[in-house]
Amino acid sequence: MTIGLGESVNFSGIGSTSGGLALTEFRWSIDGQFIVDSQTFTYVFNSAGTFAVTFQVGDERGVRSSAAGPVLVTVNAPTPTPVPTVLNVSAGSVSGTWSAPTVNLLGDVTVPAGQTLTIQPGVTINFSSGLTVDGTLIVQGTASQPIVMQSSTSTPWSGITVGTGAGITSTNQFTLSHVKILDVAQFGIHAPGVDSAGYSRFYLNLDSVTVTVTCSTGECAGIHFHGPLSGTIKDISITVSGTGSVLNGIFGDLDNIDFQGSNTITVTATGT
Repeated sequence: MTIGLGESVNFSGIGSTSGGLALTEFRWSIDGQFIVDSQTFTYVFNSAGTFAVTFQVGDERGVRSSAAGPVLVTVNAPTPTPVPTVLNVSAGSVSGTWSAPTVNLLGDVTVPAGQTLTIQPGVTINFSSGLTVDGTLIVQGTASQPIVMQSSTSTPWSGITVGTGAGITSTNQFTLSHVKILDVAQFGIHAPGVDSAGYSRFYLNLDSVTVTVTCSTGECAGIHFHGPLSGTIKDISITVSGTGSVLNGIFGDLDNIDFQGSNTITVTATGT
């Protein structure tokens, strides 16, 4: 008999005899361990393996006899759901957790307000366009398993746009750790959202983040935002290069930023 983990089996000794003598005892054991004294019983198998279920009866003389042989019950552990090696994501709204080693974004994707997208360590994301965050983005790699965000082609991608409505105001709403944002066309992280005063309210936590921007036209920056920016920036590296008219490492009001560790910004203009 083969069952799945957590399934139950009904056992019955009804109809057992002992040479016409009255039966006074019914003993069920599993792997030699007494379980119950009853003609019938139900048992839930919560461990994987093969178990020997034996049944004995005792008659009015006090003599016990066993059934011909044990019933063998094999309990199979559930097969774990494999993590896909490649996850293809269509354009539109996204949330949940990405853990596949490779994630291919097939168009513009948005984390809607009130929802969360978490990206696990070691994931490489190939962008054909950009990522907009109106909800919560948690991208937490490790030193040994950084998260890489890069273009899926030789053409730079659009980067991360944050808070297109009222901005990002929660301290835990935008967190990037051990992340490489590579091959961006204009802004690595861009916060265009405005409030009634015309400024974005943008709170971010960046730790060990690398941003590279290759600018071909207009204004470009590793991090670009309007108005006050709050949060922590630690051990970041920003490289902006190209022929754009205005090149910045970080553009915005930095008064409320807590800079920690070693931060490097390199801006190289060519042909302008």
